[in-house]
Amino acid sequence: MLPNEPPNRLLLQLVNRFQENQFEAVLAEISGLRARYPSSISLINIEGSAYAKIKKYQEALDSFDQLLKIQPNDAQAYNNIGNVYNEQGQNCEAIAAYEKALSLRPDYAEAFYNKGNAHKTLEDFDKALTAYKAAIIHNPKYAQAFYNLGVVQQKLGDPKAAV
Repeated sequence: MLPNEPPNRLLLQLVNRFQENQFEAVLAEISGLRARYPSSISLINIEGSAYAKIKKYQEALDSFDQLLKIQPNDAQAYNNIGNVYNEQGQNCEAIAAYEKALSLRPDYAEAFYNKGNAHKTLEDFDKALTAYKAAIIHNPKYAQAFYNLGVVQQKLGDPKAAV
């Protein structure tokens, strides 16, 4: 537990509620906890993720920006910012955020995967292919990356590679 972090049991309760899609309850509890733990990276990250889930995108971005003021080299925060932009259809901004995450953590399979999704949405299939391959290199068991790699290979007219 970091000095400005709530006890692990409280964080676990929040994560459990988050996984049960109780996002409003999570945000209400975090609101109370933030007074005691104002620079808690864990709370701010969960808060931003909960806002994103209920489509309060600006609040999510504000949370992740606040996290980055405390911990400027947090690759996960940049990945999450990319996800928020991606949800809003702002794929170019999403790609820039994923690239920042990858500059901080070059082995971040999830950021490569998300970057691939943004490129796929833009129908930039060559770049999507490259991103999915990188995700698989860094996580050889990444089933969704394999699936999307196959989808992109078909889009590029290479159905044999997709099998």
